[in-house]
Formats: sequence, structure tokens, C-alpha cells
Amino acid sequence: MSQHWTDEQMSAWMLGERDAEMAEHLAACDECRREVAGLQATLAEYRTSVQQAAAADDYRWVRIRAGVAGRSVYESHGLRWAFTTALAMAALSIGLLVSPGKPPVQPKQHAVEMTDEQLLSEIQNDLSRSAPQALAPAETLQQERAAVLAQTNSDRRQDR
Repeated sequence: MSQHWTDEQMSAWMLGERDAEMAEHLAACDECRREVAGLQATLAEYRTSVQQAAAADDYRWVRIRAGVAGRSVYESHGLRWAFTTALAMAALSIGLLVSPGKPPVQPKQHAVEMTDEQLLSEIQNDLSRSAPQALAPAETLQQERAAVLAQTNSDRRQDR
């Protein structure tokens, strides 16, 4: 290496990614050695300041202790709720088991035998409807509504 280190090479050295060529350059180059020493000093200062801030923040530890103590109160409420809920579920389960219930409804099975012609006729009838059979009441209501609106409009025209 004849040139000074790039930022990437400097970062690699600080992160421990070292090889013999880099070590030789660092031993021979005063400028790169000063740069590495400066970075190491800066990191050491930062590490020290973080450790001091953590050690000096006694109030933080008081808050943490208070939070942990407060959680135990909430946990006891949680246990109380869990116990009450379990009792309520047990009572409900017993009530449901003891009370007589209706027998389950069995779906009706229609045994319909059709010829192919009858089946095709049914399909043709279904396809010729303007609305599905399930919506037939809604279609009737829509037709009645349209008739009422038409009557109302004709009454308004006659009043003019």
C-alpha cells in the first residue's frame, strides 16, 4: 500500500478486519497511525462517557425499581381477573351441561328424482328469471316502490 488508507480501510481496521499488508502500512505510515490512534481515543472517550452516564443515572434505577414493584401489583390484579374468569367459565359450562337442550336439528333431505328433461326445464326456468329465487321478495318490493314513485310523479304533474 503506497497511499494512505481510505475511510473504508480505516473502518475495517477498527472493526478488527486486519491483514499483514495493512499492518505493514500502519507500521510505516505516521499519518495513518495518528488517524487510527485518534479514532481509538474517540471511541474510548465515548465508551467512558456512556458508562459514566449509566452509572450516574441513579434516578433511572429508582424508576426501574418502581416499575417492577408496580408490575407485581398489576400481576396480582391479573391473577384475580384470571381466577374470576375461570370461575365464571366453569359455572357457565356446568350450567350448559346440566340444562336440557333441544335436540340438534337434522337437515331435511329431499329425495327428488327428475328426468333429464325436467332438470333442463328447471335450469331454463332459473336462467330466465330476472333475479335469483332468493331475491324474489326484494324484486317484488322494488316493483311496488317503482309503481308508487310513478303514481307520485303523475300526481305532481297533474297538480301543476
